[in-house]
Amino acid sequence: MRGVYVLLISVEDGVQMEVGALGLIKLGPGRYAYVGSALGSHSSSIEGRLSRHYSDHKKMHWHIDYILKDPKVKLKAAIFSESRNAQECNLVKKICNYEFAFVGTKDFGSSDCSCLSHLIMLNLRENIAQRHLWNKFIELGLKPQIWKIKS
Repeated sequence: MRGVYVLLISVEDGVQMEVGALGLIKLGPGRYAYVGSALGSHSSSIEGRLSRHYSDHKKMHWHIDYILKDPKVKLKAAIFSESRNAQECNLVKKICNYEFAFVGTKDFGSSDCSCLSHLIMLNLRENIAQRHLWNKFIELGLKPQIWKIKS
C-alpha cells in the first residue's frame, strides 16, 4: 500500500542526541508528530515503513530512527492513508497551520523538499493531538486509518 503517515511521539523529560548529518538536536518534553511518505513497494510501502518504525532492531538510516531508539521517546500511534501521489508536504502544512503546532527541529526529515521540518511539536494532550492529526488527513480528502501492530 502506498501513501502518507504520521507518527505520534511522546518525549519524556526532554532528550538530546546526535542525528546523522543534523548533528546534535534537543527535543523538549511533549508530543511530536513526524510526517512520512511511503510511495514504494516492500520496505518503502506503508506496511514496510510503519513496521520498521515500530521495530527495535534496525540500522540507523532515517532521522526518525535516531529519535525512536531513545528510551525516553515513545511511539504512541501511527495514522496513515492510502494515496497514489505525494501528500507528505501538504499534510505538514495542514498540521503546522494550527496555533498549537511548532516546528520541532529545522530540516528534520525534510532534506528532499522545501518544508522547514517534518517533525512538529504539538502543544496538546495525547488524545487531542491524535484527533487533530486525524482531522488534518480528512481536510486533505484522505481516509485516515490507525495502524494496528501485528503480533
